[in-house]
Amino acid sequence: MRTVVEADCAVTQVSDTATATDGSGSLTSNTVELAVAPGAHCKPEVTVNKEICTVSNPHACGPGGAGPWAKKSPVGLLQLLGTAYWRITVTNTGPVEATGVTVNDPTTHGCQAAAGTFDLAVGASRQVYCDSFLLALPLKNTASATFSGLNEPPGTPPTTSAPSSAIACSLLCILTKES
Repeated sequence: MRTVVEADCAVTQVSDTATATDGSGSLTSNTVELAVAPGAHCKPEVTVNKEICTVSNPHACGPGGAGPWAKKSPVGLLQLLGTAYWRITVTNTGPVEATGVTVNDPTTHGCQAAAGTFDLAVGASRQVYCDSFLLALPLKNTASATFSGLNEPPGTPPTTSAPSSAIACSLLCILTKES
């Protein structure tokens, strides 16, 4: 007896029982159940986009706010020091749900706390809004996401997405070549 499993990311287990008839009558085998580990193509594809609000109005820079958002704030927006408003968009374009998603932001710990831990369905995005008071500018702020895939075998280590950065500028940005 041979069982072939289709290349379908939703298949997590196979259960087979064989039956046959010979000269002595009918036969039924014991049931065999096997877990199916997803292939390499059955993993979430999670991306992160870190942005900074280019205006200093907290209402424009929070959930539902119009922004605008960019990879680098305008020179002088934050003066010598000020509050930067960040938006982190986490998107899953893979064929399976991403589970246990966490945002990694070593510079702005408030962003990690604001994100918490969440699951991300196929084709879904989640936006996290946070802010930080900056004492030293310019600042390149980088975020990534760590996640697992739905139906991954036990013991599979989490995956971390590629990082994404945004830069908070002060008047000092004129003097630096940070991009």
